[in-house]
Parts: sequence; C-alpha cells; structure tokens
Amino acid sequence: MTFPQRCATILLLAPFSAASSRAQNPGVDGGQVPLFNGKNLDGWVNVNCAPDTFTVADGRIASTGVPTGILRSDRQYENFELELEWMHLRPLGNAGLFVWSQPVTAPGTPFAQAIEVQILDGRNSENYTSHGDVFAIHGADMTPDRPHPNGWNRCLPSEQRAKPAGEWNHYRVVCNGGRVELAVNGKVVSGASNCTPRHGYICLESEGSPALFRNIRIRELPSSGATAAQRARHAEAFRPLYTGVDLAGWKHDAGHAGHWEPTDWRLVYDGKSAADEKSLWSERDYGDVRVICDWRLPRDSGESAGPWTLPVDVRRGVMPVDGFELAPGEWHRSEIAMRGDVLSVDIDGARVIDGTKRPGVAERGPILLQHRDGPVELASVLVKELGVYQSERFVLSPVDGQEVEGRYRLLEPDFVEPGVEYPLVVFLHGAGERGTDNAKQLQYLPTALASREKRDRFPCYVIAPQCDPEKRWAEIDRSSKKSVPLAAEPSTMMRVAIGAIQRTLARHPIDRRRVYLTGLSMGGYGSWDLAARHSQLFAAAVPICGGGDEAQAPRLAKLPIWAFHGDADAVVPPERSRTMVAAIRAAGGEPRYSELPGVGHDSWKTAYRDESGLLDWLFAQRRDEPGVW
Repeated sequence: MTFPQRCATILLLAPFSAASSRAQNPGVDGGQVPLFNGKNLDGWVNVNCAPDTFTVADGRIASTGVPTGILRSDRQYENFELELEWMHLRPLGNAGLFVWSQPVTAPGTPFAQAIEVQILDGRNSENYTSHGDVFAIHGADMTPDRPHPNGWNRCLPSEQRAKPAGEWNHYRVVCNGGRVELAVNGKVVSGASNCTPRHGYICLESEGSPALFRNIRIRELPSSGATAAQRARHAEAFRPLYTGVDLAGWKHDAGHAGHWEPTDWRLVYDGKSAADEKSLWSERDYGDVRVICDWRLPRDSGESAGPWTLPVDVRRGVMPVDGFELAPGEWHRSEIAMRGDVLSVDIDGARVIDGTKRPGVAERGPILLQHRDGPVELASVLVKELGVYQSERFVLSPVDGQEVEGRYRLLEPDFVEPGVEYPLVVFLHGAGERGTDNAKQLQYLPTALASREKRDRFPCYVIAPQCDPEKRWAEIDRSSKKSVPLAAEPSTMMRVAIGAIQRTLARHPIDRRRVYLTGLSMGGYGSWDLAARHSQLFAAAVPICGGGDEAQAPRLAKLPIWAFHGDADAVVPPERSRTMVAAIRAAGGEPRYSELPGVGHDSWKTAYRDESGLLDWLFAQRRDEPGVW
C-alpha cells in the first residue's frame, strides 16, 4: 500500500485486487533517576503519533489524546521500580502506562504488545475499573493476582483509590522477574505474575482525551535473566509517516478532500478521490528504505488480497509467491524493503517477494499510498531510511557546575534481526570536523560505512561523536614528538565519546566481543587515549596519525592494534606512532604498523580504502569474552 516509487509507478505495498538522555544507564539497584527530565522529550520516542501529541510544559508531559498512540522510552528495561504522577483533565478520560512493551505497534492497532497499567477516569463495571487495572494486551501474557469475574487476562484492583479528573494521582509500579505490582496513591492494589514479555520499553499512552504526567522516576533492579523469548525486539529507527490527525508530509490535492480521510490512528480511503492523481504521494523523496504499513479491506468486499496490481512491464518480475492470498476484513502488515534496485516484501511475516531486481529504478523517489477502486483502511505507516545516520543528543552530568551537551550520529544495520547482536564501530574525527552541527564528523569512514556495499559486507552500528570547537578528545600538543602522560581523568569531550558509547550499548543489540575503535589525527590521539583507559572494552583499535602515552603500553599489549601514519606528515610527527608501537611491542604486544611512504597528514584516506584490507581485518577481530568497562 505504501512504496518508495522513485519516480515510477511500480507497486502498491499492500496487495489490492483487480498495499535523554543520560550519558549512562541508571545505576542498577542504585537510587532513582529521572526518566523524564522535566524540560523536553529527550529519552522518549514518538512511535505513531503527531509531533504535538506529546509536549512538555511546566515540568510536565502533556498529551492531547489525539491520535490514539504511544510515546516510548528510548531504551529497554527489565527489572525496575517506576514512579509517576498523572492527571486527567476531563472526566471519563482514558490513557495508560505500558511496561515491557514492544517498540512498535501490533498489526492493526495503535498500541504495542505490552503489559498495560490502566490510567482511566470515571468508568467502572464488573469487567474494568478506573482504579488501576493491570492487563496484557496484543499478544502479551500474564497471570492476574486475582481471577477476573469473566475470565479476562486482567487484574482488577482490590480497592478503589484513584482520584477523579482534575486531581493528581501517584503510581508506583514494581516490575521484577516477570511480576508487575501496582500501588495507587500509596497502597498496592493490583498485580500479575508470569508476564511475557518481561524485558522491554516503557510507554505513555494517548487515547482520546488530554492528560498530564510528571515526576517520572525509575530505579533499576538486578537482572533476573529474561530469556530471548521473554524480551521485546530491539527498536529500529522507524518514524511515523502518518500523523493520525492530518495529511502533513503528503502531497494533498484538493480532490483528495473527503476521500483520503485521517480518522484518528487510521487513514481511511473510500476509493473515490476526485484528484487527477488519485494516489497519495509523500512530499519527501527517499533512497534505500524500509516501510511498514498495516491495511484492511472491507469484510464484505468479496475481494482477496491478490492478484497484485502492477504495470505490465514489471508484472513478471515482482509477482508474489504462488498461492499467496489473504481474506478481507482482517488487518495485515506489509513490510517493504527497497535497496537500490532490489525489492523485498513481507506480509504478516511471510516473504512474498524475495529480493527481486528492478533495473532502471531511480536512486531516490517518493513513497506512494496507491489508489484503488474501493475502500481501504491504513494504519502504522512507518519508515526507516537505510544508510542514514540518526542525530543523537544527550546531557552529561554537570562539569564545573555546568551541563555539557553531547552530540553524536548513529548508523544502524539495515535489518536488526531478533536475537542477533551486531558489532559497534566508534569513530573519533579530526580537528577539522569539530563543531556543533552534528554533521561534519561524518566524513571519511562514517560515509564509507553508510554505503550500500559496506552495509551489506559489514552490518554494524556506527557512532561518530562530535567534539566542540576549540576542544580536543585528549588535551595533547599534536606537534610534539614526545610522549605526554595520560591525564588522570578523561577530557570533557572524551566524556562525551564515552557517554555516546554507553548509551549505544544500553539501547541496541551490540556484540560486546566486537566493539571497535578508530580515529584520525586529533581522533588518532583520542583513540590511543580511550584505548588506554578502556582496553578491556574494545576488540581492536585503529589509531591513524596520532600518538599516546608510551607508559600505557602494558595496558595495550593484548589489544589488537593497527596503526597508520604517513612518513611525510608535517602536522603530527610520525615518531608519535612509531614510539607507541615500539613501546607496545616491548611490553609483549603485537601491534600492526603501516607507515605510508610519501604520504602526508591525510593518511586516513589510504588506511580506510578497501585496498588496505583494514576493514576486513577489523571486523575479523573478536574478544574471547564480552568487553567490559
């Protein structure tokens, strides 16, 4: 139903008939830390709502209630104590708190699979209450503390303690070892055991009415070893293309009015657009991309989901597998990947088009919601741009009484498969890429690793933090030929790099046996500095035209290192690399060293080329045990 057209009408994505922000994790079993900083939504991700569904004012998160959808934490949690206050602004209001949630919505709903802690006002019956029900939603499971009167998978509270609309309520939720326990305004009233999942995201729910949230705090508890089957999937960088309130982001011809209709979390089309171009096109163009789209045909349409409507010239190349057919009246989920000229389509988890080539397709183009002669409902239209670095920001704990903003860019693998862990490459840029734009540092290796060819050869996460102007990763005179002792504490900018690494390890499925470090020039110095401080974390280091403290050689002796330097470098003397390599060898290490004849300061251009063999060597390195700080 949705598809990156790349300036050519090719395929509808659902088949129709003739498609925070903290530098470190909260301390396990330590004190409470804010899950909401009271200033903005750093640390939270809009899953399927409008940009202004959740906003921040006066130290509170305000939800409009429209559309129905969720805002989730940017990382998963297993065992924890969570406290928050909430208030409905209108009688009979509805909202919710999800724990152990999946990262995206379940097919055909505006909500994710999770354990829901109800936030409701003024609605009570024998089946549900407004005083703290706990229940499993959309495929989650649990055992209620008390049997439900009608056998629902829902725990009703032991007493009614919630205050009405216009007053603040306090929830304390303890999630530990697959058990959820809820205290409402100071007393435990409901709970459940044997929860699945029991490791996932925390979400705030928007559902039809305005609500406020404040004082959201969390204390992590020790892990109880949730199995892979008990964990939510890791989030990927999917973003909503449909806001649930309007057609922002889509080319909206006047003839679409009354036909392509935003209807809360559903986009409803009656099949009767009066526009010359009846399909709906995105305003933006996209390159390599993955798209999720839920869709449903009317139950009484009498249609199946096949055959597919395709231009004659491509029909033979991209028809789905034989016998593929879906009944109308039910929600289905299409997942489409377009990488270069190769198309793959999954529907309800089944591959129906498997890597079919479409020669001649444009490199970039818009996404299409295609017209059909008949009604259809769409939902959860989400897009992930492939090979595109996400912009990340966070705040370090105060340094000399002042907060420091950290900036970095993050690249994900094209496909993050459940249960699979991926390498992490940490890149420290040179002095010329310093700034505050969070963009200049993507030159050289980050750009190379974002190419389609490298994404295929080396699926991995890449982070590239940015150093502030006039600052350095390591405060060292680059022109000196002499070793400079390692500072007792990392520089402020090195703390930013460390914070970016810690955030990435906490939020993404990183193989801790394969964390790699590299940097050039100023970043080469930074690489020697960071490798010496945390040699037990990295599987390999590649410092280019930098230098370090030779006294740290014993720490580096067991770390695979490949250093590069140009012998004609007039900015950083080659002696800085030579003496580091010699010191490590004297300490029993076996570092590789490539001194490039006739090459000046820009030795990274040679080092990062395919011909050097560096990347093949780097990704072959693996620690025997997971790296630790």
